[in-house]
Amino acid sequence: IKFFRKLIRWFGRRPAYHIMYFVVFWYVLTMPAARRRTRYYLDRRFPGRSGRLRRFLDSYRLLCGFGRTMIDQFVLVVAGRGALRAECVNAEVLGKVFRDHAGFVLLNAHVGCWQVAMSYLDFAGREVSTVMIPPTADQPGGAELEAMPFKVIDPRRGLDSVLAMLQSLRRGEILGLMGDRVFGPEEGTVEASFLGGPIKLPFAPYRLAGAAGVPIAVIFSYKTGFDRYEIKLARLIEVDPDAARRPQTCQPCAQQFADALEEFVRQRPWQFFNFYDLWQL
Repeated sequence: IKFFRKLIRWFGRRPAYHIMYFVVFWYVLTMPAARRRTRYYLDRRFPGRSGRLRRFLDSYRLLCGFGRTMIDQFVLVVAGRGALRAECVNAEVLGKVFRDHAGFVLLNAHVGCWQVAMSYLDFAGREVSTVMIPPTADQPGGAELEAMPFKVIDPRRGLDSVLAMLQSLRRGEILGLMGDRVFGPEEGTVEASFLGGPIKLPFAPYRLAGAAGVPIAVIFSYKTGFDRYEIKLARLIEVDPDAARRPQTCQPCAQQFADALEEFVRQRPWQFFNFYDLWQL
């Protein structure tokens, strides 16, 4: 991480990409764990793939996409918004969501580069908080976190974290959450179907949206060219406050998110970067 940070500062993005391809190849070749962590998703997305070489190349391609995303994330911090070009493909629809709702839950997933959406969307002066475990300085994104245009709520602080999230929404702010990563015990999950199998999704986004009386905007930002990204409102989920009190009754909302995510990975299979077994119930 330190090497690539210096490389990007001195020589820019393009040399970093070229060297990253060799680094990723070495990791995929010599570390079975790196290959294994890509297979949870790839075996579901491409069930008919066979042959050691084909599977090796698929893992390599997916991790190269992840490497480009990490480099872009750092470039965004170093060079600012001008370093990347981002376009919202359904800007009118998303703009209406902003105008009609003082606050809402912005639900991301581990696809593309979510930092682009948080940096490029015009939030009309409203405060934005995102729920995440802050990475350390020597982890990807750790040193760049302070430069991002949002506040961080650490979900490990228990009830204090929940209150901070709810208060943010009730103040008319925007709360960013990851819809495909579970924090905490199984009681805080809801089941949905994704790529032909059941998975556990976090219950918190739907419960918070219901309690605050706000909708959920599912937004994905993804790479489409060397320095180009697209931002898309993939789904607007209206949450019934009564139904959102229990995981069982808000399951249709979670399924809407899972459907939007599955539609995305069908169209852009090499930009899904969730490297753990979602289907291990």
